[in-house]
Amino acid sequence: MTSTAAPVTATAPPAWATLLLRVRGLMLSGAFAALVYGMLTNASRSACPTQTGGVSTARCVTYTLSPSWIVVAAMAIALLVGLGAASRRADARAALRALDRTGVIIIAIALGSLVIAQVWFWMLPVQQVLDHGGGLWFPFPFGAVTSDFTGLG
Repeated sequence: MTSTAAPVTATAPPAWATLLLRVRGLMLSGAFAALVYGMLTNASRSACPTQTGGVSTARCVTYTLSPSWIVVAAMAIALLVGLGAASRRADARAALRALDRTGVIIIAIALGSLVIAQVWFWMLPVQQVLDHGGGLWFPFPFGAVTSDFTGLG
């Protein structure tokens, strides 16, 4: 017996379908990067002055690190700029390269901001500043830090 059915051949998807899939992947990876940044940029530290004598008016301080809206806005701006750059390319391959670069930039913004905010937050000399006076400088825009002072005793 011979088969009369035509052989099935695999064809490559059209260029516009590949571009749409890459844009969808870029948006999903950008959303995931923003989610990871938002989940991992949370921390809290507390310190109370060292007790010297019977000080009852001492004030403890709690610093809280949270995600910064500026980082999320930077990722969104990078996405829009990357989509605009890809749309101005005449060749589909060049547009795909522009979208790939945009994905790398968005992930670098999220991971870089996360690492800088966490390292800076944990390196703050909270106890020394509380004991000896002075101020703390926070690395905006990588993370938002709030402080809360509470009385002791």
